Amino acid sequence: GDMASRADMSRCFCVEVGQPLPGEAEPSGAPSCCGAFLEKLRGAGVEAPPSPPMRHTVLSCVGAFVSLSALGLGHRLVAAASDGTFEMIIPPFGAVALLIFGAHKAPLAQPKNVILGNVIGAVVGYAVWSGAAAIDDRRGLQDCGSLCEPTEYLWLTAAIAVSLTIVIQEKWNVAHPPGAAMALVYVTVPRLRHMGAAYILCPSLLGSLLFVCIGVLINNVSLNRAYPQSSWLGRSDGARGPPQGASRLAAYLPKFLGAGVKAPPPVPLKESAFSFCGS
Repeated sequence: GDMASRADMSRCFCVEVGQPLPGEAEPSGAPSCCGAFLEKLRGAGVEAPPSPPMRHTVLSCVGAFVSLSALGLGHRLVAAASDGTFEMIIPPFGAVALLIFGAHKAPLAQPKNVILGNVIGAVVGYAVWSGAAAIDDRRGLQDCGSLCEPTEYLWLTAAIAVSLTIVIQEKWNVAHPPGAAMALVYVTVPRLRHMGAAYILCPSLLGSLLFVCIGVLINNVSLNRAYPQSSWLGRSDGARGPPQGASRLAAYLPKFLGAGVKAPPPVPLKESAFSFCGS
């Protein structure tokens, strides 16, 4: 009884002063900032998604082929009408095809993100390059307008164009990676700067509309796909589905309005600051 009383007193004392109980391990302290950072380099432990079935890949391949072929035909028409000044086949649209057909459920691939994200990138690229060219003109470094190579400020012009595009996309909740490429190719590829502000309309806007329309037509052919996921304006109107016993066509057409999936919330400004600094 005396031994039990002493054990109880020892337990109460340990609890009161915050020390570990007899026989218990010393509690480990919170990891340092450096330790927490290094731990993240090992990964968050999230499992990678499984490989898509072959029928999914085949449909993605068909969608990409049809959309890029249509873009190529549009390129021929636009180039012929403008004596080669304007063009529509540019590298960012390769990434657009992958997102719309290979990752149609991703928020980055939804119509609002594709259209506004690419237009924002084109506007920012044009504005940043115009500002850099104006600075060079004032300093007397060059006097050839948009055809000049930004030999002195290329590194800064490219960094600002991509970084601002990401921040504006995140602020408007229309993040779309090819949109950042839209800004980058404008400030780095001289022949695209021949188009001037028209680059915003063609190829950025027209090409994006073309991909979204073809994405809606081809993705929804599959019973297992629905594109877009959210509504065209990014709002959720509740899950939609065809009526019971509906025909294949009756099940196909309602998908054009969206699957009713709620769009993700906008990125906080402090997170956009990290995006800006990183890019």
